[in-house]
Amino acid sequence: TCTFAAPCATVGYALTNTASATIVLTGTANDDGVTIDRDVTLLGRGSAEMTRSTGGPAVTITGTSAVSIYDVMIDGGGSTGSGNGITSSTSGDVSLYDVTVTNNQGSGINWTGTGNLTLTQSQVSDSTGTNSGGINWAGAGTLTLDQSTVSGTKGIGISASAGTVDISRSLIGSNAGGGLSLTATGFHIENAIIANNGGVATNFGGVLLNTSPSTSDTILFSTIASNHASAGAGIGGISCAAQVND
Repeated sequence: TCTFAAPCATVGYALTNTASATIVLTGTANDDGVTIDRDVTLLGRGSAEMTRSTGGPAVTITGTSAVSIYDVMIDGGGSTGSGNGITSSTSGDVSLYDVTVTNNQGSGINWTGTGNLTLTQSQVSDSTGTNSGGINWAGAGTLTLDQSTVSGTKGIGISASAGTVDISRSLIGSNAGGGLSLTATGFHIENAIIANNGGVATNFGGVLLNTSPSTSDTILFSTIASNHASAGAGIGGISCAAQVND
């Protein structure tokens, strides 16, 4: 049993050796990789941080786990290889509230599960590996960003190839590989800013629509500006690689 007076040494130990539905994290937990395979809420207290100093993801979510994480930094700054901040194959829903995922060699978040992922007032930033993006979404569910930021990655800010992407009141900015790539993905983007993405070696800058939108797919009341693309016939703003019906 872990208590405030005698806390567990690592998050992994707390998950494995307690049945607590809520785990409070204080300080820095260097587990060298946490696997979450059950329903749990992680609450950060103070400057709470989960980090990894070796290759591989800092946090892995599996099975049917429904997970909520509050007020935590997930930092893989010392990782080598293709370490993602969060890797998930869960069929459960995951919610991040005031969470920062930063300094990872791979993607900030790599998602292949069938559940939904919601980021609220959260940030995915500064993926440091070559072509490392912010969020790589290949899930059947819905990726939701509300009042959140994806910025400063060396790859694409958000690359989605399945499911649905719902972005509101959020910023996708300063991603070297481009802002938002949508392939075979439904989307609703409203009150968003997509700016300063792409560069001299990218095929698109702001948004790549590599999908034929349906009548329910929308981009509303959003600013898409100061994006750049120079490779091939790249377009800085919105590039439509599939048929678009007026």
